[in-house]
Amino acid sequence: MTPARLGVLILAAGASRRFGPDDKLLHEVEGLPLAAHSARLAAALNAAATLAIIPENAPARAALFSDNGIDTQINPHADQGQGSSLAHGIRHLSDTPGRGSAHSVGRYAPCAPVSPDVPCWPT
Repeated sequence: MTPARLGVLILAAGASRRFGPDDKLLHEVEGLPLAAHSARLAAALNAAATLAIIPENAPARAALFSDNGIDTQINPHADQGQGSSLAHGIRHLSDTPGRGSAHSVGRYAPCAPVSPDVPCWPT
């Protein structure tokens, strides 16, 4: 599959319950919110579409992804788990012609450096 046909999903609808009262995706790692690292890695792929799946009432997450040029889609059933977000994202990527297949990027996908400016943590 060529990068022009690649569709990328960032699953960012988790409640971060084990992290405590703070939003794990907004916690800074090496000077950037954790979600910004995922957004930069996904953006560097030059995919046909990149979509972050977020929960309802998460304006800070929506703004972070938007600021990094990533579209967001709210999963109204995020409380049903990661599978719900994955299915929701695949439906939205698949509904748009030319977007190709969806693959998860982040902690579950193998990681290879895309560029020296994009952080990459292997699983």
